[in-house]
Parts: sequence; C-alpha cells; structure tokens
Amino acid sequence: MDLNNNLGEPLLGRKNTMYLFPIAQMEYSQYENYKQTTEKIEERLLCGSYPELIQYPDWQDKKEYLYEIINSYLLKDILVFERIKHTDKIYDLLRL
Repeated sequence: MDLNNNLGEPLLGRKNTMYLFPIAQMEYSQYENYKQTTEKIEERLLCGSYPELIQYPDWQDKKEYLYEIINSYLLKDILVFERIKHTDKIYDLLRL
C-alpha cells in the first residue's frame, strides 16, 4: 500500500507475485514426532504458522518479529492508508 502511493509508473512486466502460505501441521510432522508437536502446540497457537518464525529459536526473537509485523503492516500501512486515528482501538481488537 505504501508503494502504491509513492510509485508514479506501473509495474507492468516487472512484477512477480509469490504467495507464501502458513506452514501446515502435516509439514511439521515430517520433521518432528508427536511429543515434540504437543510441546510446541501452545507456541504455534500464539504465534501462528509464519514460515519466518522457524528460524528464531528464542521466544523473545519470535515476539519481536510479530511486533514488527503489527507495527509495519497494521500501524503504518492500514492505519495511515485508511486514516484511522484511534490506534488503541485496533490494538484492543487484535487482543480479542
């Protein structure tokens, strides 16, 4: 969205869209057993299945990555793009 406002020319012929879907539980089962899966289920429920999070072994690093997503996508793009002024209400909505 931010690029949309700053670009003055179309990306015709120079755009390649890639869709990276969350990691499915079946993909995890190829690399871990049932016990490992049950130990990590709470973390996966809290963090989601972002592929990027696999590289972070520490909980704090994962937390920082998720906060970065919130700050860059929600606050910068969505709130600015839609001119929403009450960011605390968006945070409350996220917590719900």
